[in-house]
Amino acid sequence: MEKKIIEIFRDYYSRFEFDSQYVEDLERREIAIWPFNSTTLIRHLSFSNFKDFKQFILKNVPMHVYNSVAKYQNPSIPNMESKSLIEAEVVFDIDIDHVNTSCKLEHDIWICKSCNKTGKGFVAECDNCGSLTIDKKSFVCNNCLDVAKDEVLKLIEDFLFSDFGLSKDDIKILFSGNRGYHVHIINKSFSSLDSRARNMLVDYVKGISARMYLKEMLKKKKFKFKGINSNGFFGRFAECIYDKINNRTYQDWEKFGLSSEKIEQIKKLKDVFLQELKQYDCDYSFLNVLGNYKERFIDECIREISVDIDERVTVDIHRLIRFPNSIHGKTGLKVVPIKYEDIYKFEPFRDALIFLKGEARISFKVKRNFPKIYMNDEEFDLNSVENKDIPLYLALYLYLGGYANIINFSI
Repeated sequence: MEKKIIEIFRDYYSRFEFDSQYVEDLERREIAIWPFNSTTLIRHLSFSNFKDFKQFILKNVPMHVYNSVAKYQNPSIPNMESKSLIEAEVVFDIDIDHVNTSCKLEHDIWICKSCNKTGKGFVAECDNCGSLTIDKKSFVCNNCLDVAKDEVLKLIEDFLFSDFGLSKDDIKILFSGNRGYHVHIINKSFSSLDSRARNMLVDYVKGISARMYLKEMLKKKKFKFKGINSNGFFGRFAECIYDKINNRTYQDWEKFGLSSEKIEQIKKLKDVFLQELKQYDCDYSFLNVLGNYKERFIDECIREISVDIDERVTVDIHRLIRFPNSIHGKTGLKVVPIKYEDIYKFEPFRDALIFLKGEARISFKVKRNFPKIYMNDEEFDLNSVENKDIPLYLALYLYLGGYANIINFSI
């Protein structure tokens, strides 16, 4: 089966035009590939032109192809210092694995390696023994990728455009081919930032220091901070509080955990709170009405206005990132470059499909509940596709993701 898959990957790459449209200065980039049936990368490769690069890919058809976010004087030297860094793009990786979507309760399961407790949904640690050694059996559905796209738009519009002053010409967006998106900043001022400065970007986008600061300030009886008429992160924080106080119903507050007495207090003082939030400098002591729930309320607001990026990707100036238009070897989907103006209409399970011809039959490795999935604008009930003819792109998605075996396929 693997030989057949290598051949259809090879056929795709034989038709693919490698050019500088998406990866500038190829000769300055480190290239890496992950071969089929291998547990390690082959890295520290470099190519002086795209013709040689393509020939190499066709000869050594990989599961995954990567390029460095950095440009080097000597990209093929294994020692990082000796590579002589020129500059490195700042990249934000939005991976839906890091976001607790509601659909995870439907299709994700976990097993604690310490006590063997099992459960459904998203967890950071075992709710039985507290262990962090969790084996997660996750799945990516249409809703997952919709949420990931929302996070991308929040990152771009609230942070990169509004707060950092960048334009659409300063960014490059790619669907990763699997669980989310990569957003590159193509701007000389950012490309020269060291890891420490990039860590500060991560802190701001994730709201890490803001959360700590606000929780510390809550210990005081009174404290002034920015209201909805201010700019940046804390202006959006104030807007989020304003919206919740203005729009939450009695049932919403009850579900949040507040007593009827606390809810009545909020209703009674609602207009006073909203008027205070309209000030440029706002007295946030009104949050004391939430009692022991005020820290949880702040956590909720910061979670909504921040973006949960993978900080390791942003901070690492030597990071390898997926090569545009390459195949993701765990899904069979394409790593798709997307223009900012097109992201609203981009549908991964339609626009990232490669193998549109052919059918296959599969058998699942483990019996579990799967969600319905829409691919190529067609709905598939995954719980009823076993041993039936299904499109090759769906069979590859299930096979390469480790969910199923392919019994046979034809093109």
